[in-house]
Amino acid sequence: MANSAKTEQVKYKAVSGRMCDYFGFKLCDDGTVYSAENVFCLICYKSFAYHGSNTSLGYHLQRAHPIQHRQLLDKAPAKKSSVPSSTGQIGHFFNRNDRVVSDKVQQDIKKSLAQWIATAGRPISIVEDAGLQETLRIALQNGTYTLPSRRTIDGLLRQMYDNKLDDITKMLDSVHAVAITSDFWTSLANEAYCGFTGHWINDDWELQSAILECRHVVERHFASNVADLFTDFVADWGLTSKVKAFITDNARNMTAAVTLTGYPRIPCIAHCLQLSILHGFKIADTETLFVKCRKLVGHFKHSSANTAELKKCNESESPLLALQQDVPTRWNSVHIMMKSLLQAKAAVVEYMLKFGCNYKGPKLLDIDWEKMSKYCEVLELFCQATVLLG
Repeated sequence: MANSAKTEQVKYKAVSGRMCDYFGFKLCDDGTVYSAENVFCLICYKSFAYHGSNTSLGYHLQRAHPIQHRQLLDKAPAKKSSVPSSTGQIGHFFNRNDRVVSDKVQQDIKKSLAQWIATAGRPISIVEDAGLQETLRIALQNGTYTLPSRRTIDGLLRQMYDNKLDDITKMLDSVHAVAITSDFWTSLANEAYCGFTGHWINDDWELQSAILECRHVVERHFASNVADLFTDFVADWGLTSKVKAFITDNARNMTAAVTLTGYPRIPCIAHCLQLSILHGFKIADTETLFVKCRKLVGHFKHSSANTAELKKCNESESPLLALQQDVPTRWNSVHIMMKSLLQAKAAVVEYMLKFGCNYKGPKLLDIDWEKMSKYCEVLELFCQATVLLG
């Protein structure tokens, strides 16, 4: 503290030019300059060799005192345009002279953005995001760089789609046999779609797969309507004589539809496994146990307060995994549900003892933890078998 106070009492003469508020020469007691070859930072009192150039002084200010460096940039009207104004807080990352972004680099950025949007499912409107633009400005060291417009990216996406369509069409023209996988699904907007995926073996005996189409379906999914949909799809792609099999789930309308088209049908292995396991659950009379598990998980899933109290009851060093509810169409979700309950067993028991008045689900004595553990072991084997089947 004494040295700092003594240093601050030393008098300085400001340097000339734009650095006058931040750097100065040390003065002797008689008012003369102590050394014209050494200049001091008036903020941190660090000494620098000085030969008439302010370049090293500017580097020090940018690195050690970004706020003052920002103030210095703001004093230069001609350079304000090089600093992005969306946040006003990161201008010190930029050089005072903007780097030129070549036409090739700008074109590569456009293609990269379009590729990212297509493969990651990002909205095209992301090119209007101020944060993304500021990130690219910092990376390019150019404060005036502007992202391509939505119309530009949309045009690139259409071009990418057309090129990919041409590539797949050429590959399908050269093959002799194709298998088609098809399934219906419903969007968040409650609209029905039917997806078609093609599978074939190329000349090098390598399995190739490609999503060929996803059609919006307005008609009801009667067998006759689905059969017409399949026939139109095959004709549009010129695969009438090349389709050797349709792979669908075991729904009656899908089975009947493929029969109407005259093509052979292969049942989906995953769906067959689902039906087999559900049938096994029915024979083993597991529904009572599953209902209790669902109610127990639901007690915590539907209340953040109950979940917080459950976490307080956890005395183990490892944190509790989130309890998972099962989904009727996914047999492995039953396994996930019971597995999550078993790992939280101690906390669940403690919760029932402490907060039983808030609990309206199955009683503690009615939950067969041992049977739940055995079912989990069996389902674990099914999961491993599914992985082996690919």
